[in-house]
Amino acid sequence: GKMGIVDKKWADRLMLGFTYSHMYKEIQTGVRQEIVYGEKHRKGHSLMPSLEYSKRGLFIKGLDVALTANYNKNATTNIDTASYKYNWLGDRKLMNSPGEQSNQYSRADNNNWNGTLTVNYRLAKIHMLTFNHVLNTFRRSNTSLLAKMESEDAIAKETHKNISGLSYRLMPSDNWNLSVFGKYYSLYVAGPMATTTNQDDYVRTTRNMNSIGYGAAGTYFILPGLQAKLSYEKAYRLPTIEEMFGDEDLEMGDISIKPESSDNLNFNLSYNRTFGRHSVYMEGGVIYRNTKDYIQRNIADLSGGKYAAKYINYGKVLTKGYTVSARYGFGNWVSIGGNFTKMDVRDNMKTSISSSAENLAYKERMPNLRYM
Repeated sequence: GKMGIVDKKWADRLMLGFTYSHMYKEIQTGVRQEIVYGEKHRKGHSLMPSLEYSKRGLFIKGLDVALTANYNKNATTNIDTASYKYNWLGDRKLMNSPGEQSNQYSRADNNNWNGTLTVNYRLAKIHMLTFNHVLNTFRRSNTSLLAKMESEDAIAKETHKNISGLSYRLMPSDNWNLSVFGKYYSLYVAGPMATTTNQDDYVRTTRNMNSIGYGAAGTYFILPGLQAKLSYEKAYRLPTIEEMFGDEDLEMGDISIKPESSDNLNFNLSYNRTFGRHSVYMEGGVIYRNTKDYIQRNIADLSGGKYAAKYINYGKVLTKGYTVSARYGFGNWVSIGGNFTKMDVRDNMKTSISSSAENLAYKERMPNLRYM
């Protein structure tokens, strides 16, 4: 629920919120569909207070501020202690040791802070400066509940992400506008890293990454109702929590995984017209994305017929695609529309990522990705 105040001298909107959720999930299959579980499950709960604040014309005319923040405290318990192996028919047979995937009864305690700040400052009518900052901090501690006495891992998993952006927008007329922007990416990661091939000894390791992105975008009305949009961005995608730390069950994270970097080019044409009570909107666009250090999800063989997912940086990937959409409306009575997207994601590595040998999958589609 949310509660707050609106339309005050010092705040257009101030909201406090609180969300509680409870989760119970039966895990029916592993990372491969032929792997079936009968009793494996997880449960958890989360508490999330939140804050929203916005004010137009704060302190001076033309200065608009918006702030959001939330704290998510959640606990997830993974339970995998059954001594039976199941098939799709529900038949089971006794195993030599407990655990359908791995003998596990553990709790992951997660603490996650998120915040965004957006400041717009309009100078006269044709200039606008925008500053945006996104903050995310995360900490996870794992506790084994198999023994009578709880045993917490000695090394917690932590990350801090900061993305700051500054943009300038020129709006000389209603027919066209131009924006240029820059972004600063900062990533800090800390957690356990195995020192032996058997992964029976760990040390705490940390790493930092800082990068700068940039880009430009513009729009232009070719004819009344017909608008063209063109944008370019040198962008970075920071790894997700799951890609770095896994889910403490079927997904194995990699603390050393690097962010994706890409050169993105987009071009769109849109048409919007109203004829009496009839309205028509159509849009089409093309996409070009050249990605390096592409983050790919693979399947790892853990031996004994058991598998888990893992994440790697896969060299270079080239994406080409297009989108089309259309919508028709009749007054306030009818609105109907649809869209179609095709993304052709291809392997762009001429040689293998692990050697200088020829990559036999060069120019082939990347696996396990929808393209329509």
